[in-house]
Amino acid sequence: MVTGIPAGDAPAGRKERRPGRAVRRLGGAVPSFSALEKTSIGLQAADAIKGLILSGELKPGDSLPPERELAAMLGISRPSLREAIRVLSALNVVEPRHGGGTFVTSLQPRELAQPINFLLQVDRMAFRHLLEVRQVLEVGAARLAAPRITDDQLAGLRDLTEQAELALGRPEPFLAFDFDIHTAIIEATGNPIYLSLYQSIADLSLEGRKRTARSAATRRAAHVGHLAIVAALSTRDGDAAAAAMHDHLDVVQQALERHDRDGSRGKGQPGREPR
Repeated sequence: MVTGIPAGDAPAGRKERRPGRAVRRLGGAVPSFSALEKTSIGLQAADAIKGLILSGELKPGDSLPPERELAAMLGISRPSLREAIRVLSALNVVEPRHGGGTFVTSLQPRELAQPINFLLQVDRMAFRHLLEVRQVLEVGAARLAAPRITDDQLAGLRDLTEQAELALGRPEPFLAFDFDIHTAIIEATGNPIYLSLYQSIADLSLEGRKRTARSAATRRAAHVGHLAIVAALSTRDGDAAAAAMHDHLDVVQQALERHDRDGSRGKGQPGREPR
C-alpha cells in the first residue's frame, strides 16, 4: 500500500496524489521508488534511497534519477528531496556533483566512516571508546590469524617490524609502519568481513595513534609489542597471539591516558617531543 504526498508537501494547486510504484532503469538495475508516509518526509526519502542501495538495486557509482523525476517517483516535493540528499551526502552515501546529478559513492568502509571523525575531534572520550573497539576486534583477529597465517605473511610482518625499528626516531614513518603491521595481521585472518570492519575504524584511529606516537617511549614500547605479537603468530598459538595483542593495546591505552592528563594540565612544550 502506498500513500500520497504528505500534507503541506504537495505543490500549490495540486491535489494529493496516490501514485503506484514507479520504476526507472539505471545501468541494467531496476530501482523501485514508492511514495512515502507523511512524517519526517526528508528522512523517509533518505531511508528509501538507502534501502535501494542495501537491496542492490542501486550500486556504487550509479546515478540517481534527475531531481524532478525522483521527487515524482517518491511522491514528495523537491525541497524535501533536497533535504534527503543533504542527509545522505553528509553520510557519504551519495555525492551531488554540480551540474552533473547525484551519484552513489564508492560505499567503501573508510569513506562511510568519515563522518564519525568529527566526533573524535570534539569528544576526548571517543578515542578511548574507539580503543575499546580495537581491543575487541584486534585481539580476536590475532587469535584467528595465528593458525591461518602463511609463511609469506609472517615474512612480510617481520620485514615491517624491521623497517619500523629503523623508523623509531621518526614519529610519522613509524606510525605508517604501525598501521601496516596491524593491517597485515587483520589480513592474515583470511576473513574479508573482518578486514572491512577494521578498515571502517582504521582511519578513525589514526588521530589517536598520532597522539601516542609523539612519545619516543611509547614508540619503543609499541615496537616491543609488535615483536611479541609476531613471535606469538610464528608459533601458531592463538591464545599467545591474542595475549600479546592485548598487552600491546594496553600500552597504547596507557599512552593515550597520559597524553590526555598532560594535555589537561597544560604540560609539554611546543616543538619538543614527549619522552
